[in-house]
Amino acid sequence: MIPFFQDMSVNPLLLTGLLAGLLASLACGIIGPYVVTRRIVFLSGAIAHMAVGGIGAAIFARHYLPTLFGWLEPFHGAIAVSIAGAVSIGIVNEIARERLDTLIGAMWAIGMAAGILLVRYTPGYHVELMSFLFGNISVVQWVDVYRLLVMVFPSLPIDKSQASIVMAMVRMVVIAQAKLIGLLAAGRRTSA
Repeated sequence: MIPFFQDMSVNPLLLTGLLAGLLASLACGIIGPYVVTRRIVFLSGAIAHMAVGGIGAAIFARHYLPTLFGWLEPFHGAIAVSIAGAVSIGIVNEIARERLDTLIGAMWAIGMAAGILLVRYTPGYHVELMSFLFGNISVVQWVDVYRLLVMVFPSLPIDKSQASIVMAMVRMVVIAQAKLIGLLAAGRRTSA
């Protein structure tokens, strides 16, 4: 563990990866119990896979309409389709009263298939689509940390009981960080 923190001064990507991991764990820790108790875990997988459709649409639009969409990044398409997919699943579920798992499975397949087809029929080199689904925490950039920070804010607790739980978690993280910094400083003093 201490070599990791020592290497952080040499490789700045380690810091951004650590921050991204901490922010993601904070968001997942807050939203996770809600998702599990509501039994909508399947929904999170579906939204992640529907995002591939947005990635494909962004790559396709940027190539074929560069004057309009030259600025468009795969991230923008993924966010737009994820939000649209979640909203449409909610609306269709309320209107049609269909079984939610059937609707989610259909949206999952449609989004994934659309993304794969759009990327396939866009000329040029494209990164592996699996890298968008799973990512690589060691190549997180500062802009990604800022984006994650903006996305974590809506998941912050609203009532006092949730706030006290989050504050207890934050206190534990701060104490752990202080202990790690102390260990790191002690390790540098003994090695010097």
